[in-house]
Amino acid sequence: MGSVGFTPVYVRKSQGGDVVTLVVASTWLDPDGATKRVAVDVSSTSTSRGFKPAKVHSCFTFAANPDFLKNNIRVKPDLDALGDAGWYCLRAILWPTDFELPKSVVALHGPLLNEAGVILSCGASLYWEDGKVATFYCSFLANFTTDVTVVGTKGKLHLNDFVVPFEENKGSFCAGTESGTTELVIAGVPEPSEHTVMTDLPQEALMVKEFSMLVGSIKNNGLKPEKKWPTLSRKTRLVLDAVKASIERDLVAVEVVS
Repeated sequence: MGSVGFTPVYVRKSQGGDVVTLVVASTWLDPDGATKRVAVDVSSTSTSRGFKPAKVHSCFTFAANPDFLKNNIRVKPDLDALGDAGWYCLRAILWPTDFELPKSVVALHGPLLNEAGVILSCGASLYWEDGKVATFYCSFLANFTTDVTVVGTKGKLHLNDFVVPFEENKGSFCAGTESGTTELVIAGVPEPSEHTVMTDLPQEALMVKEFSMLVGSIKNNGLKPEKKWPTLSRKTRLVLDAVKASIERDLVAVEVVS
């Protein structure tokens, strides 16, 4: 899912496979549908010299009112905070891994459920075989927050409106490289840089535009259905199901099976 409010991120390896670059891709953000990208070098060292994979944390929460918590479809059986808000968190986590599935997930302690057993808040840790780690938290019971933080060996990235944008006509994110402190450790340097991508259309219109283009390419040009979005959705679902299973099995580790 690409939009003004959701700026996807992923890790891209160089042609030689040894230098890793964190790429921020704001998709469908300009009128002609072109993809704008800002690359932040998070490792100038090769994997053979100790490159450490990115760490990711995502959070999507909002404080639902009593009527929502009693009557909304999201708090009925077969749908919950994990399937709603958690979906966005997991999709954001998978982007920096180029949608490589984690090996296993472990739900965090303290998931909250309503009287019908529907999840109102939960979180989990995700683990990859090569050492990557990610965490997320989603809730219908906490202050409105839509944050993603990605940390690499020599760079970092932060978004604070990856689901619902603060402004419909632009998407922003902060990035920093070679971060550290002054000699006396009284200030962090250098300051993160802020990047903004403008758009003439809100994310909902851009989503419809993309969908119409995909349908038109099949109907008018005889092309086959695009495999990208079903593939991304299936992978997100596989991780979500593993988190749900971990919650139901008293927070044990659950392997993600493709």
